[in-house]
Amino acid sequence: MLQTVWEGKNTGHITRMLNLAHAGNAEAREELLPLVYQELKMIAAQQRRRQGKPSDMLNTTAVVNEAWLRLQQHGQDYKNRYHFLAVAATAMRQLLIDEARKQLRNKRGGGAAIQVTLGEKLSVEDQAVWMVALDQALTRLGDYNPRLQEVFQLRFFVGLTEKETAKALNISESTVRRDWVKAKAMLSVAL
Repeated sequence: MLQTVWEGKNTGHITRMLNLAHAGNAEAREELLPLVYQELKMIAAQQRRRQGKPSDMLNTTAVVNEAWLRLQQHGQDYKNRYHFLAVAATAMRQLLIDEARKQLRNKRGGGAAIQVTLGEKLSVEDQAVWMVALDQALTRLGDYNPRLQEVFQLRFFVGLTEKETAKALNISESTVRRDWVKAKAMLSVAL
């Protein structure tokens, strides 16, 4: 899925630019953003669709820009493009979770629990509740088994295929398949 977007780009060069940018190299940062901006926008748009009506949350550009700023503040080395995309997706998800929490604080009874399944269409208020619940469930899943959490995040939030997820985590595709099924089942029970 995302592999075709990066096709034709020197991914080793992108990874070097990521690491240089996070080491404080301003030239690398300027060169990097145009290289990865479209991929970040695709991830942000995918995450926003899961949050509800596009006009009800931060717009895609705002999510990408805010996530980019957060990534720059928390410099880290990236193993590869998948690792970068996973970290970026986590930053975007956290921004949207923060926005959902803000919406819930502004509504009376915003902490109400709801029962839903992954992918179910929800009202904007219920979507905010669900995203906060999913975030809490993902945190618990990561405490139980970090790899299950990583597989879920890469597949659900980043949109990686089984093959791309396997490459990112250096595990087999059959392990990704099993972990994906197990993570979805455990999250369904938790939600």
